[in-house]
Amino acid sequence: MDEKQRLSTATTAVLELQPAELEELESYAAGRTPPPRVVIVIQAAVLLQTGKKEAPWTDCQGAMADPKKFLTDCGAVNADAVPAQTCKDLNDLYFRSGDLDLSAAMRTSTLAGVLCEWLHAVHGCLYE
Repeated sequence: MDEKQRLSTATTAVLELQPAELEELESYAAGRTPPPRVVIVIQAAVLLQTGKKEAPWTDCQGAMADPKKFLTDCGAVNADAVPAQTCKDLNDLYFRSGDLDLSAAMRTSTLAGVLCEWLHAVHGCLYE
């Protein structure tokens, strides 16, 4: 599977997350403390959506206030149009550090795993 196909599959998975995952997002937006791995995944997704290098958790909570919109915004990210600085920040902050460990994210929650897979697919398109 090439990187564009991987991204398409991962984006579909994000957009088809089940109500339980939407409730998980809602609970974090409402103030529930997420596991550290979820924080990292959400911050990386917010970076791709907004270009903000270091989004504080309160900004992430705001982005997740409408879980369906948050996921739709993830699905709307065009890997071909991500600004160069955002690509660099995503790579430097999350991929080089190893913070976006896919297997660890999958063990944390379905939400974290699906979003982490999507982030890896976007990253793959950016650096193919």
